[in-house]
Amino acid sequence: MDDRLLASVEAAVAALPENLSLRVRLADLLVHAGRPGEAVQHAAAALAVDPGYADARAVMGRALAAAPTMSAA
Repeated sequence: MDDRLLASVEAAVAALPENLSLRVRLADLLVHAGRPGEAVQHAAAALAVDPGYADARAVMGRALAAAPTMSAA
């Protein structure tokens, strides 16, 4: 994973938080960077705006599958 690419897309999302395709791209990059928790947050933000956004749903699925299992406290 190229950290410069990830930083660039993070900056783009910060500048244009309403851009769903950028947010979903960031979520996808975060999954591949081993940061599924952050990816879930970005995918969820996109799905809150457009629940039918297929790419966001796909990335959410990958992020949840990659996330560590939560244990009950």
